[in-house]
Amino acid sequence: MSVHRQLTASAAMFNHTGDSVILTHMSEHAIRIVDVPSLVLRENLAAHVGGCVAAALDPRGRYLASGGYDSIVNLFDTSEWIAARTITVCECVRRCHWIGALTLILS
Repeated sequence: MSVHRQLTASAAMFNHTGDSVILTHMSEHAIRIVDVPSLVLRENLAAHVGGCVAAALDPRGRYLASGGYDSIVNLFDTSEWIAARTITVCECVRRCHWIGALTLILS
């Protein structure tokens, strides 16, 4: 697979340390984490049945939340890149067909 194909994304953001970029795509189920500046794929997280359309890091950089066309929010632990929690649409918003934006606020 070429670097150009790997880096196709509809949204991108740097992690808190600036040493990697988090990529999502509305037609892909995975979240990709690539190293900066080499752009080598570090992680490829299976996140959603449908496209992954939103992602947000918590203010401390400990969790990555992702939302998709499947109406699910996944919380990934960024130290091991494992799903720490999955929130279904029934737990948060009942009339939503997909998650379009996320913001994490921790108290």
